Amino acid sequence: MIFPLNERIERVSDDFGFGHFGATRIGRKHLGVDYVVKIGETVKSPINGTISKHGYVYNGDMKQRYIEIKCKDYGTTKLKVRIFYVNDMVELKTVVSMGDKIAVGGDISLKYSSFDKTMKNHIHFETIKNGKHVDSSGLFILADDTQLQLEPQPTKKKNKFTLIDSCTNFYNRYISDSKKVKCFFLLVKLSLEALAAYKMLT
Repeated sequence: MIFPLNERIERVSDDFGFGHFGATRIGRKHLGVDYVVKIGETVKSPINGTISKHGYVYNGDMKQRYIEIKCKDYGTTKLKVRIFYVNDMVELKTVVSMGDKIAVGGDISLKYSSFDKTMKNHIHFETIKNGKHVDSSGLFILADDTQLQLEPQPTKKKNKFTLIDSCTNFYNRYISDSKKVKCFFLLVKLSLEALAAYKMLT
């Protein structure tokens, strides 16, 4: 399996959250890995296979698309990949080889944009093996997809700051600026009261 872009840069985090496999989403987990892409940049097929689907990322949104490629030995491997937020996809049932152009990078700002928040433009890459999503971040090392072995991925140690980061992202995304100001002054007041109480005890 080869990497579908010329340069590998993971969307680690931005104003809208994190891009790694298993990242927390509201009510779900992130089922792929996000990689930074330029609008119009060539997206290549990571495997030898056939274009099996052109899909829509969101219900009712005709602008955000994804492309699915089934491995040439799908009957045996049960392996397929999906690449989200792309345009100008090659036709369905096209047989492709690793490295063939299959699409170009789309524009994520059409879906996620605001005056004070930005999301890094990216593709969302999913690997599905035997009907289950697997972490593809460590798989872009083999030159021949017929040698690809997808073993269960070791459980990553949870970052001790994950809960704090998730709360911070929720705060930045859903709390209005006016309420943020009120929260700030409340925190200052509580801090001063706590400091005064500490001085009295000491």
